[in-house]
Amino acid sequence: MGRTCLIEEDHVTSYINGLIRNRVVAEVGIVIGRLGVGNRDFIFSLAKTPSVEEDVASTTSSAQSGAKGKGKKTPPGATKSLALDVDWMESHAQQVSRMLPGGIDVVGVYVVASESSFKASAVQLTEAVRAVAKSAMADSYGRVDPDKQPLLLHVNPTNTKYTVRHADLGAKLGDGLNPTEYKFGIVMNMFHCVQCVYHVD
Repeated sequence: MGRTCLIEEDHVTSYINGLIRNRVVAEVGIVIGRLGVGNRDFIFSLAKTPSVEEDVASTTSSAQSGAKGKGKKTPPGATKSLALDVDWMESHAQQVSRMLPGGIDVVGVYVVASESSFKASAVQLTEAVRAVAKSAMADSYGRVDPDKQPLLLHVNPTNTKYTVRHADLGAKLGDGLNPTEYKFGIVMNMFHCVQCVYHVD
């Protein structure tokens, strides 16, 4: 039986719909979820990888609404590869993974982009997924469990089409991105939140 990816409907779709309403043409970031629960993987939330500097154009080439002339929109029909800073994405994944509670991990990369931009950036995206996996999913020896293949979520903002792929870390760059079945659902209620308060005198 093949693997299935379950996407948190409330958090993920509302975030993506917000990007589309704001006419964001491209954005990349990390996927937060959980891998290897039986034959299922989970996507709980998305976290945009910020630009390296606030006054520099975002590495995701996002066109923010109301930007008042800052940045340029991609001309219609133009095919352009995404501007990915793989090292920065790796650092972002590492920082986020340190803040997550037990049972929730950084499990891959997401990209909002046209189909043509996605295909033009296949090698860079594969490199980014591998870097994120190495940074956030590896054990103390730098090894990633081969049974836990990181995810690459692609959303086309033109038609809101979702595609989920598992990344084969052993394949050459640009290859090994295998589409997988996905479903939407409410999955966050499977977790229990435990809080502890320490009073220090």
